[in-house]
This record gives sequence, C-alpha cells and structure tokens, in this order.
Amino acid sequence: MHLPFRIYSAYKSIQDIASPEMIDAFEIAIKHSINNMDIFKGKTAIFADISGSMNQTISNESEVTCSEIACLLISLSDYICEEALSFTLDTSLHVASMSQHNGIIANANLLNRPGGGANLTLGLKHLIANNIKVDRILLLSDNEINQEYEHTKFAITTCERFLTEYKKKINPDVWFHGIDLQGYGRQQFKGPNINIMAGWSDKVLDFIHTAEKSMNEGISD
Repeated sequence: MHLPFRIYSAYKSIQDIASPEMIDAFEIAIKHSINNMDIFKGKTAIFADISGSMNQTISNESEVTCSEIACLLISLSDYICEEALSFTLDTSLHVASMSQHNGIIANANLLNRPGGGANLTLGLKHLIANNIKVDRILLLSDNEINQEYEHTKFAITTCERFLTEYKKKINPDVWFHGIDLQGYGRQQFKGPNINIMAGWSDKVLDFIHTAEKSMNEGISD
C-alpha cells in the first residue's frame, strides 16, 4: 500500500491541473493509506517548524518542502493519535486549527504558511507554562537554529533546558521525538526517552512506535 507521504507527493506533482474529482480521489487514498497504522496512545503534542528555511524541498528530486511534510504530519495526527495537541511555530507559536470537514491534504495546505525566523523553544515553554501533561512530544524542524537560542544579555538558553524543566515539573516519563527533516546532525537533545531521527523517510511514523516499544519492553525485562 502507498504511504501517505507518497500520495501527497503525487498530489503535489499535478495539483495545478487537478480537477475537484482528482483532489477528492487523493483525499480518499490518503485516508485509506493510514487505516492500518498503529494509533499513538495517550496525548501527543506536535510542533511543526514553519519558518522560512523550512520552505526548502526535502531533496533535489522532490517538489515537496520540509514545511509541507511537517504540516501533513500535523494533519495526519487527527487520525493516528488518540489525542493530539498540534501547533506550528516560527517566531511565534500558532494553534493548528483544522476543520473536521476538510480532508487531510486540505488541512495540511491551510497550515503551510512558511514564516521568517524560528524559536524552537516555544512549544516546550507553552507546555510548561500551561502545565500540560502529554505522553510524547514531536518536534519537526530542519534544525537550522538548533544551537538555540534565547539570546539574553548574560547567556544562551538551549532547547534542552526546557525539556529538562518539563520532565522535572510535569512528566518525567515523556517521550521526545525530534525529527530533523534535513539531517543536519546538530540535534542537541539527549537522555532517556529521547528519539532523534536525522533525515526523512516514509518509515518515520513506524520508527516512533518502534522506539517507544523497544524501550518499554527493555524496562519490563
């Protein structure tokens, strides 16, 4: 069966000439493609970087941008997560509001509005400030500013600090999945329940399940 990201790539290649009937066919196909996907249990927070740098394509052979892939995953989350809290971020954090009457592709297209700079700490700070307990956090970005990055007069504050704070204050067992869509290899998160993926493939959702299952089985043994 075709995976949703390949269906989206096919849609992108003809979107300018596609009839309403063809678009409907792509929406039906992408929903069918995830029917057998394992559901992410519990509550999942998803943060997609839509800064300007995310407007680059996934590869030289693809017309699909990093931002489009990130927004497509947010749209898919309505179907593959038991409960999803979804946001996009650039210099600000934006709730990813989606209509239940729209299709998966239509919702993804509405979310995809590449902005300027990026502050990757915004999602974690939002969860902390609002005392939101989640079972996993997904961050999709090209990590162009991964040194992060709150510059102050006295220090540079990293993303890692806010994940540590979240674990200390709210959920020490939270899973963090960082998906570096360009594979720059500059990811800074490390420690228990941290899963870092450099680069992109159609197997990314399966790998998230595998990482969590493997760790849980190891603990139970």
